[in-house]
Amino acid sequence: MTTRLPPPPEELPQLRRSDVLHLGRSTDIGRIYFNAGAHPQSWHRFRSDGPVSSGRFDHHRGSTRERLRRGIRYDAPSRGRGQRPNDPLEACVLEVFGSTRTIDLSTLAPWFVLWRPTRPLLLLDLVDGPWLSRAGGNGAISTGPRAAARAWSRHIYEQYSDVDGLYYQSSNLPSHRCMALYERAADALPSSYRLNMPLNHPGLRPALRRIAIKYDLRLVL
Repeated sequence: MTTRLPPPPEELPQLRRSDVLHLGRSTDIGRIYFNAGAHPQSWHRFRSDGPVSSGRFDHHRGSTRERLRRGIRYDAPSRGRGQRPNDPLEACVLEVFGSTRTIDLSTLAPWFVLWRPTRPLLLLDLVDGPWLSRAGGNGAISTGPRAAARAWSRHIYEQYSDVDGLYYQSSNLPSHRCMALYERAADALPSSYRLNMPLNHPGLRPALRRIAIKYDLRLVL
């Protein structure tokens, strides 16, 4: 039986030190974004249009002006709580392509970027800390219906003004961690990246083949 995510409480619990993960400036953060299509993206942008059906933690609400004021982006860090290792490329590939089971290197021109924050990022820990249980939620926030998770995200955004975003379990790769960053984290993005290349770049091919074999995914060049 699938666990149902209840609605968020009217008042969220007061934050404790153990509820928030600090990602330092030496953390590599990865993202897959699409450079073509109806809404082409760039590596440093936050998506202001929303909520969209695929956006688990989109926090947009209200009037058009209010929705456009809020921005979201989805990334994956190289490490998490307790310095646990986390492969950003692997996590991003499974998040983006896990549902279709096909790593498509061409359609909509996907790119992969690695960057490091210019200041520590403060993320509410939804998976490896005690906050979610104290707030009355459960693991379905990362794996269940997205509309329910979006309600929690809106509540979190509005009640915790110092939180830059959310640290959560990948729904397609439970051993890996991902992050949803709110637009208030924009000042933590650097002026340039450490790596930024199309997903079909030959330099990424060995890693993508390894991921495809490991998880039995199709790799379409």
